Amino acid sequence: MCSFYFYRDERAVQEVDKSVHIYETLDASLKCPRRYVSFIQTFSSICGKKTDRIFEQQQRIQVFLLPLSIRLECIKSLVY
Repeated sequence: MCSFYFYRDERAVQEVDKSVHIYETLDASLKCPRRYVSFIQTFSSICGKKTDRIFEQQQRIQVFLLPLSIRLECIKSLVY
């Protein structure tokens, strides 16, 4: 469980780095604080939703794979 939280913190740092890079490449008209803050809020909202979907899919796949891995172990024990 700790690795999950560490992974999320690492992802947060990566997202901030991406945001800074995007800010540096923006047109001057978008660099005013109000527009930039709005842009970052929208961007982080989209990233957060996509990340949540990916984690949900990962959890579903793990739940599906658990019985398969148990069956695989049974088959291996029968073969040897």
